[in-house]
Amino acid sequence: MLRVCKRNTSDPLVRAFLDNYGLNLLSIPRKNAMCGDLYIAEGARVSTPGHITQVLVPPPVLPEPVTGELLTELTGVVSRQVSADVGLGLSEKLLAAFGAVGAVTSFRQAYAAKKAAQIRFRFRDATRDYMDPLALGAALKNCRLDTAHPFVAEGHTYFVVGGVVRTQSISIVAEDLRESGIDVDIGAMQLADAKAKVDAKRTNIGEVTYTGPEKLAIGVELYELVDDREQQKLTLKLPKKPPRTLRGRAAPAVAPALVGAPDGDIFIAVA
Repeated sequence: MLRVCKRNTSDPLVRAFLDNYGLNLLSIPRKNAMCGDLYIAEGARVSTPGHITQVLVPPPVLPEPVTGELLTELTGVVSRQVSADVGLGLSEKLLAAFGAVGAVTSFRQAYAAKKAAQIRFRFRDATRDYMDPLALGAALKNCRLDTAHPFVAEGHTYFVVGGVVRTQSISIVAEDLRESGIDVDIGAMQLADAKAKVDAKRTNIGEVTYTGPEKLAIGVELYELVDDREQQKLTLKLPKKPPRTLRGRAAPAVAPALVGAPDGDIFIAVA
């Protein structure tokens, strides 16, 4: 039941997030996530993000991010079947973040009424904002961690956001125990929370696409920032294994880092 939520899953959609982008999925989708955000980890605990300029001296001038890159690798990728409880839980987080609080109950009731046993989902319109990692490194080369800052302490690990993946919609395919697509009554959900302006449309057999009023961040690419005291400089930590080459692209100079264990939860659980 929890297999799809672990990083060692074989689910094709999760593998596309992890292998193509080294993406840390956000447990709560966010509107204001941006390149240059900083997560601070202490063991399994992760802080809510602030901006990297707050903990470095002198404050760096970061490169302008490239925005709105279409993630063509994700467009046609559909997750494997997961239990309806897990699939609906993931989807409800996005609906709630869109502001459709009143629609969440109707959303679950609509699928329960049709006895949906398993769920597939995909992201049709995901885009990526990102900074060139070499330009990011150049911006940080004369900076050091501000040891006077309360969040700079022994045992803390620092992750700077080099890329943000956003989406405005999620497409859900509900199936019965025989793996046949089932259509759900979306009328009740459309009326449940008119203020949220979440649009529900059938986009394929048994598939409904839910679209919110604006794009929300669902995941971030992180680079681990290390204060190298021997060399008296900051470094972006290199991975233990060579970076995986993206389809049709050169491998990044520094592979994005993942917070937590390789077989841990795919979501960042912020404190």
